Amino acid sequence: MFNRFTERARKVIVYAKEEARRFNHDYIGTEHILLGLVRSGTGQLSNLLLQLQISSHQVRHSIRHVLSEGAYETNLEAVRRSARLSELSRRVLNGAARLAEEHTHRAAGLEHLLLVLARERRSRATRLLLECGLEQERLAGDIQALQSDAILAATGLEEVLARAVYQTEKLGTHYIGTDHILLAMTLDDEAISLMEQYGVNVAALQGKLRAIFSR
Repeated sequence: MFNRFTERARKVIVYAKEEARRFNHDYIGTEHILLGLVRSGTGQLSNLLLQLQISSHQVRHSIRHVLSEGAYETNLEAVRRSARLSELSRRVLNGAARLAEEHTHRAAGLEHLLLVLARERRSRATRLLLECGLEQERLAGDIQALQSDAILAATGLEEVLARAVYQTEKLGTHYIGTDHILLAMTLDDEAISLMEQYGVNVAALQGKLRAIFSR
């Protein structure tokens, strides 16, 4: 019966299975299918979300928040309080929040996180970003030029943090490091688009990170 589905539908179901496994669920519900539809980024649902001016990240975050039933939070404030967060990662997230405050932006977004990662010289993530072509000064200038009430990718940042938590667990490490955060960014569509916008070779970056984690 699965063979009778279109290629797009099969992809959605594969994504739905992955989302169910991510929550350790032994079933695939409509909520997992919706996550799969959003993740596929194609079809009428994407057009509908665009018309309603709803970000796919907002949909994913809301569904995952409901599914987790409060088991863990993935917003910036919650992760900053996490005991599993490395001291350097805590410094980076605090820096992203401060950068947003300095520019009176509504919330820290992926833009702030990327710039702070690039500036944190004690982090291996900084070296990797610069090696892979990040145009740091252009990013800093664009953040400086943003209006104070700019709506940045706050939900995108929460999605990346959720991915970082997941990658940490998947890799069997006991802390959330800046490498995990950067790896999560290479797996997130919005973060990938942002990094590519500022010159990052994401494929090369992901390859370097995978090599680090495979040691």
